[in-house]
Amino acid sequence: MSYWLVAVPFGDKGAAGKDDASVRAQLKNAMPQDVAVQKFEVPGDRGPGLKVGTLDSLMTASDDLDRVDRYVEGVVHRLEKEIRSLLLAEVDLEKEQPKDRERRELKMRTMPYIGEKKLTAEVSVKQFSWDEPRYPIKTPVPELIKIIQDSVQRMDEELKVKQMDYSLIRSALATVARKKDGNLANKSLVGIVLKHHVVASNHLDTVFCAVPKSGLQEFMQNYESWGKVPAAEHPKETKRSFLLHKIEELDKESSNYESEKQRLMVRQLELQTNAVVPGSAGDKNHPDPIAEDSEYCLFPVVIFKTARQSFEQDANQKSSVRIIVRDFTYHDEQDKTEANDARKLELDERSAQEKLKKWAETTYSESFTAWMHLKCIRAFVESVLRYGLPPRVSYSLIKPGRQDEKVRKALNMLYVHLLDKDKKDMISKPEEGGAGTSFYPYVDLEIKYTCDDHA
Repeated sequence: MSYWLVAVPFGDKGAAGKDDASVRAQLKNAMPQDVAVQKFEVPGDRGPGLKVGTLDSLMTASDDLDRVDRYVEGVVHRLEKEIRSLLLAEVDLEKEQPKDRERRELKMRTMPYIGEKKLTAEVSVKQFSWDEPRYPIKTPVPELIKIIQDSVQRMDEELKVKQMDYSLIRSALATVARKKDGNLANKSLVGIVLKHHVVASNHLDTVFCAVPKSGLQEFMQNYESWGKVPAAEHPKETKRSFLLHKIEELDKESSNYESEKQRLMVRQLELQTNAVVPGSAGDKNHPDPIAEDSEYCLFPVVIFKTARQSFEQDANQKSSVRIIVRDFTYHDEQDKTEANDARKLELDERSAQEKLKKWAETTYSESFTAWMHLKCIRAFVESVLRYGLPPRVSYSLIKPGRQDEKVRKALNMLYVHLLDKDKKDMISKPEEGGAGTSFYPYVDLEIKYTCDDHA
């Protein structure tokens, strides 16, 4: 939902009215029924006004304001969406009772809140007043714009960092959930693999293979041939028991050096040892996995530690189905450790969520307030550039609701006389653009105070 901030001159011949009150009275009479109109306070009406500066500085400020306004609005609505997302994340929608849902939806329509008084965004727009301590009126307009831009930019950067930190915790929690609820190809093997399933020594280790049921027989027939232990790395042999020393001792000056070297290297490869302990996955004719689900069977395979990479490579390349060699190492009491880690992640996630929500609510309030001051500055600058000095301008808030086209037509008819005759054809039609995006006889800015249609 949004308000339109409209500014028109008063007092002079050809203006919108003789004074601010008469301008607003005419405006209210011209509006369709149920369209709210009220005064918008801009410094200078009842006291000191914003510091005008030179015409060049105002024109530069006008260009900057359009860019900064869009940026700040984007940050405001990103914060709003983040807060709504965090609020929704606290709810178990499947277990939510009707009364709880009504309260939540009401809160979603009115939050986030602004300032110590916990005002809604709409009320904050309607009750806007200039914050002199934070934004001194004597400060030149370009400096005020920079102050607002820099402060909101810091908020934006901090938001990105905090979102990333929270996302990492949620990702870790999601990974734990997938490991608990997935299939044997990706779920945690804690509690499935028991101590008696594991063979481990200085040279041997047990890997666990998730085998698709469609490739079960193929796996049982072939797994013993997968992977090789290089001869020089075999635990029961030494380098000099094989042929590496003979290769090193060849006479490099000999005419048959290359051919002899090649022959010995081929022979050396032939001396590689199979990586798998035969029968470690069970009886080939009567497969008995340690676990199975609707898609996979899980088998233990005992291999030489130095051959793990070779075994995994053959498992991927020499099978018609995808064999998953699980990255798993058994430890005593790891089921308790995993449960404790999961509980800690859940507590961390709740704590991070609450901290992010509180920070986002506070920062949303600050960014929204900064944005409203930027709108005020922009309305003032555009009015001075269009209507000149001294600024005798009536600023009004209009809430068009769902009557955008009717309100736009009424405004164009009411203020068409503010343009010279040769410019009247430049007026945008209602269907050609919304507030702030087209040309009209009056200063026109949109304040989209909520990114969703809740208010």
